[in-house]
Amino acid sequence: MQAAIKGSGEIGFTIVSITLSLIAVFIPLFLMGGYVGLLFREFAITVSVSLVLSLVISLTLTPMMCSRLLKPETHQHGRLNQLFERAFDGLLGLYGRGLNIVLRHQLITLLVMLGTIVLTGYLYVVIPKGFFPQKDTGMITGITEASEDISFPAMAERQQAAANIVLQDPAVASVGSYVGPGGPTATLNNGRMFIALKSQGERNASADEVINRLRPKLARLQGITLYMQAAQDITIGGRVSRTQYQYTLTDPDPAELNQWSAQFLEKLRAIPGIADIASDPAKRRSAA
Repeated sequence: MQAAIKGSGEIGFTIVSITLSLIAVFIPLFLMGGYVGLLFREFAITVSVSLVLSLVISLTLTPMMCSRLLKPETHQHGRLNQLFERAFDGLLGLYGRGLNIVLRHQLITLLVMLGTIVLTGYLYVVIPKGFFPQKDTGMITGITEASEDISFPAMAERQQAAANIVLQDPAVASVGSYVGPGGPTATLNNGRMFIALKSQGERNASADEVINRLRPKLARLQGITLYMQAAQDITIGGRVSRTQYQYTLTDPDPAELNQWSAQFLEKLRAIPGIADIASDPAKRRSAA
């Protein structure tokens, strides 16, 4: 009992500080909003509660069980146990030798630490970041849009012309499409297109690269616009849109909403790297 109490006192501060540090990592997840926050909030709460329970058990139940259940060792361990003990002793000796080297070269160690901090900051800036990494699933989905007064035969002809351009790409295996209302397309001047790519061993371009080289070819096609995005296994949001990112503007005054949405679209078009900017007048949803 005395050994258990003394051991708990020696490691108590360390356990508490480590637990609080781990819980602090999840604080930003508690404050996140939107779909991402809802997705991770329960995870953060579960892990934090588990850490608190682990802290309480480590300072109460575990020392008590050690004081009651552990017995003095009266028998010799087997060969497997001795093998692991020698391995642990070797790691401990290696750590001790490394620690002695560090203590003899404190200035170099400090410079290495500062260099690591600088390198970490640089990598944080240059490494691409995102919630879900863009994945090449071998499928590209597209939504076509033509003028509102187009007839069905003209829309079908323009849709087929766009599909023919897509089929000419060497990475495309097949194309399926339809025009008219259905799913995310609510009017006759809209259509859907599903572009199946060849297997990755048969093509030399990713789905995003295929989209980028199809854009200038489709831009020369008159009377119809095809908005494409690489299909993903996991998506956020329940509404299928023409483009990958969405931004919603709301206003009780329709005239004011139309005025500011037009200005917002112009600002988006001026940003390098953003393509296929579209607007949905019904929901005033800008996308790119």
